[in-house]
Amino acid sequence: MKKILFAAIVMASIFVCTGNPGKAADGSKPADYPDRPISLILPVPAGGAVETGVRIFQPELEKALGVPLAFEFFGGADSMIGYNMTLARPADGYSLCVYAPASICNTILNLEAEYAIDSFEYYGMYENDPIALFVHKSADWSTMREFLDYVKANPKKVSVGVSTMSDIAVVGLRQLEQLEGVEFNIVPFAGGGKARTAMAGQQINALCQNYFGASAIWEDTKVLTLFSSKNNVTQLKGVPTAQEVTGKPMAELINRHGIVTPAGFREKYPERAAFIEKTLEQVWNSPELKAKLAGIDQGDWLEYTNGADSRSGMDKEMAFYKEFQKVLLGE
Repeated sequence: MKKILFAAIVMASIFVCTGNPGKAADGSKPADYPDRPISLILPVPAGGAVETGVRIFQPELEKALGVPLAFEFFGGADSMIGYNMTLARPADGYSLCVYAPASICNTILNLEAEYAIDSFEYYGMYENDPIALFVHKSADWSTMREFLDYVKANPKKVSVGVSTMSDIAVVGLRQLEQLEGVEFNIVPFAGGGKARTAMAGQQINALCQNYFGASAIWEDTKVLTLFSSKNNVTQLKGVPTAQEVTGKPMAELINRHGIVTPAGFREKYPERAAFIEKTLEQVWNSPELKAKLAGIDQGDWLEYTNGADSRSGMDKEMAFYKEFQKVLLGE
């Protein structure tokens, strides 16, 4: 009898500590969560393309969650400061973080971050934003081939802006240098916003940056190529990919963002975690949001990836960034 009673107590303790695992996959809203605003950590300065993207679906997400999102910005060290702030918070579902696979991998590889890929839990990605090469609309180059021919005839004379030297856009430029025998004058800026301002003001000859994130300068520029395997951007039909221009295989450079929490959230609060993942899926797949984006020429920007695939994709991203380092070093 004592053994039976002891077993019952143990099972009850497991139930209390971990929640009801039977409901974990359901995704319905828990009775007690959320009951206050949820912090949304952006590991970048305020006012940039990352915030602009999140603000697009903020109303729909807040409505689905039933509480407001409290934006917090922690820019610096290629997002490492913001990731550290996220990991310092309790894994209780009241602190979500907007992440980029690129910055997590780069900070682990190059900035000696104290976290690892599995220090985070992944709840899905929402963005599919290809890297593009912009020039000012008044520039003489009409095609990417004309641009490359000019660069080849004028080595290191053509300035190409990038957000930072750790940005994936640099991979595309370095590959073009190797494949086409050209030399760019690559100019890093302290963030994408400053690079876009320089492009609009014609302080640089070209800009290599994610297309939708640069929407503020669309009217002042034209796109010569996309660093993706194929062109899926409706308003850029006819613009060739860099692979098509060179006729040789090139890396696919896509800017992506999603949502993470500190590791342990799913284990401690399975019902909350399932609710967050299901809510993000419903919001990012909603016809209403897609129609809203199409109305502002951003329809091709939104592409949902679930949490499991987001996590498995991190291993591929890390392998890519290890190769990225070799490209930067000219190996």
